[in-house]
Amino acid sequence: MKRKIATALLTSALLMTSASAAFAETEPNNTWETADVMFDNNSGDISNIDDQDWFYTTGGGTLYLDHQSFFGNTDMYVYNANMVRIGVYSTAGDEEVYLPYGTYYICVLGSSGHYALDWR
Repeated sequence: MKRKIATALLTSALLMTSASAAFAETEPNNTWETADVMFDNNSGDISNIDDQDWFYTTGGGTLYLDHQSFFGNTDMYVYNANMVRIGVYSTAGDEEVYLPYGTYYICVLGSSGHYALDWR
């Protein structure tokens, strides 16, 4: 009985760990040409006013940006596959935008801070 409980607890812990795993942005990704592929649960840091994090994604639904620092702000610029800017969103908290299925480039920038970027 103790072995079954221990196995169930270990399995639950592994499932929770993998479900909350995040993909951190990698440098260099400061231009659309060097954009990271966007996965679920992306995270990154804006270190200064000149830092930009670019992502490339094909998808649709609600794109969610969560600014996770006490100070600073993050902005999200959304471009279509032809690099035409289709939206600018600024937040010191959370921002959600609905996008129809398509290919997008997303640029996250701002003054400073940690952020999470995800399709919901």
